Amino acid sequence: ATGLYLNISSRMNISRQDSFELVLPRFVSNDFSIKISNFNVSWSRTTSSLKLVYLSSRPSNSFQISVPSTSGLILPREGVTIDVASEYRISCQCAQGLVVATSFSRIQLVGSFGASSFEVQAIAIDLPIELQISIFLFGPIEPDDEIHIF
Repeated sequence: ATGLYLNISSRMNISRQDSFELVLPRFVSNDFSIKISNFNVSWSRTTSSLKLVYLSSRPSNSFQISVPSTSGLILPREGVTIDVASEYRISCQCAQGLVVATSFSRIQLVGSFGASSFEVQAIAIDLPIELQISIFLFGPIEPDDEIHIF
């Protein structure tokens, strides 16, 4: 399961019962509904969307929300890559007006591993072995990035 950290800023104040909807294609989870700080947060499996309903009576225009990994939300198998990042969208139903679905201004890319393999060629016990590891990575890798194999 995946923890999800959201930092949302709005040009207008968000009031009690206003809601955000985040469309997160290819994320998976069973439907859930939990209370996180000043929000009721619910996931819809059928629409792949996270709905956040503001519960505070004090209007605000900046929010930090951390959806815990215990929610059961799972990253897409292929990660979050640059070619699909524009499919992630946010909209708002607010007392001050409707904000239509728009792409996020910033989204953290997350790579994943595809058809990787691990092969050991041993001649006999207690002798050095030949180890062959093949890694297929979805997502960017930069100089000095590390891949840990356990």
